[in-house]
Amino acid sequence: MENTEKQQNNQKYKKQLALFIQFSALFLLWLPNTLTPFEPTEAGHIRYLEAIGLGSIFWIMVAALCGSSKRLLLISIPLAMLLPVELWTRIYYGTPINEHIIALAWESNIAESTNLLKTYGSTITPLCAIFILFSLALRSTGKINIYWHHKSRYWFIAIFLPFLFIFSWVKQDIDPLHPQEITPPSYFDDEFKGSWLAQWSDVFPMNLLYFGERFIAQHKKMTDARKTLIGKSLGAWQDDLPSSPDIAIVVIGESASASHWGIFGYSRETTPALQKRDGIAFFSDVVSLSSATRTAIPGVLSRRPLLTPGNSIDWNAEPSFLKAFSEVEYSTHWISNQAPLGQHDTSISVYAKDASDVRFLNPGTYAGRSNHDEVLLKPLEDILALPGRHIIVLHLLGSHFEYELRYPEEFNKFKSEILSNKDDEISEKQSNDINHYDNSIFYTDYILDQVIELTQKTKKKSIVAYFSDHGVDLPQGRCKAKGASRVSETSFHVPAFLWSSQEFRDQNNDQWSRILKNTEQPYSTKAVFSTILDLSGIQIKDGLPNESFLTTPIKENRRIIAVSSGKLIDFDLAKKTNPCLLASN
Repeated sequence: MENTEKQQNNQKYKKQLALFIQFSALFLLWLPNTLTPFEPTEAGHIRYLEAIGLGSIFWIMVAALCGSSKRLLLISIPLAMLLPVELWTRIYYGTPINEHIIALAWESNIAESTNLLKTYGSTITPLCAIFILFSLALRSTGKINIYWHHKSRYWFIAIFLPFLFIFSWVKQDIDPLHPQEITPPSYFDDEFKGSWLAQWSDVFPMNLLYFGERFIAQHKKMTDARKTLIGKSLGAWQDDLPSSPDIAIVVIGESASASHWGIFGYSRETTPALQKRDGIAFFSDVVSLSSATRTAIPGVLSRRPLLTPGNSIDWNAEPSFLKAFSEVEYSTHWISNQAPLGQHDTSISVYAKDASDVRFLNPGTYAGRSNHDEVLLKPLEDILALPGRHIIVLHLLGSHFEYELRYPEEFNKFKSEILSNKDDEISEKQSNDINHYDNSIFYTDYILDQVIELTQKTKKKSIVAYFSDHGVDLPQGRCKAKGASRVSETSFHVPAFLWSSQEFRDQNNDQWSRILKNTEQPYSTKAVFSTILDLSGIQIKDGLPNESFLTTPIKENRRIIAVSSGKLIDFDLAKKTNPCLLASN
């Protein structure tokens, strides 16, 4: 009798354990929805509650359609395999699996995947315990399979299935919580912001469908765009091999305004490391081609860019300067801390493909938590240790909003309240924004100094060029911004510099003297293209563009920029008309 009672208790215990394991596995499938970023705004509250509510309805609906725990767990096996990555991206980067992460996985080869696992394996591996739980849950369905026979199952389907279809077709933007690039429509724009799937962008696993669709569309645009560049030659040749650099590095900054660099007269010491460096030529009067990343950078990389500063497509575009370097037998590298794909990124990544070594290192996005720029330093150090000649492009995340996410805590230097004068009312939030922005510049100063330090240690003939894609408008100074608009001169006036090693300067003294004479001359960022090639002794078919830091601009040269509407204007004339609103000549 006692044995029978023990057996019954054991059976009861096993059933309870099986139920607990099954419900735990199903709970984990819903759990990612609770990790949706919680913004302290009304829109943020709605977004969070929507993810929780839709996620709950979705999984209860799936359970109702399946009718049993065994069927539900079986169809969830593929999702369980992705669940550790989904949880990891939400916990560490505040984002669901999106098109950027899909692109990272799609583009990574075995070596890159191994490096990613080495870098992030310690944080992902514990989450893989989910596989064990799911295996136990599936096994337990052999002992007890939970059936939903109650009529509530059918009522739930009858009520909520039509509700979900109706709700999903309500069109709204996916991300109203973050400032957006203000640009006119472009070939690289996403077409899915108003699609029915946009409502589900935060809900696991529907986010996989939404961002998968966006990835497919952007990847097709990338492929079509690359077709216009593949097979084209710049007809490059190199004049003077003995004096040419062994290492050439171009660093692309992000959202840095020259007005907040200490070296250019800002009241705070935001660039102390660079100011102590020898061999740097700082250019004080450089303007970007556009106030949006996607249109500002291509015109620096290429003599004839695919996406012009005015946001139009040129299907007769030319490859980037990386192609010219490869044609004279440099190893070419593109190392980025930005996203590999997206409406703000694809127009740049098209040119990254000109490099033989392409690495995108950031699983996060500019809209949330992501890697800091120091993630670029180890790959750079590894490349510099290789034999041969190298051209390296480093793409920083720099000072992209949200500014407080762009630097580690040890660079939280500026904390004091920004004092306002009688004409310059600054709120506490605006004061904090300025502090965060200045800290991001202070951190960029460190990163750039480290790039130079690593390069200098090679004791090779080397050059490093830096420019920012565009600046920002801040609630400070004579043009006080109230939002994320980039309409004043500070959005276009960007920092730029050239550094060269002593070994390079010894053999190119005449060129370096010319550069030092031109540091106060007016340029646009287009000058980087000709400068980096000319300093490397590289010429291309039909010649280099005239604008270069090596040559003094003639008065007739106009600095043409594209404002947020896509309209092309003369920067200097527009600045005279209204420096706080560059809209017309």
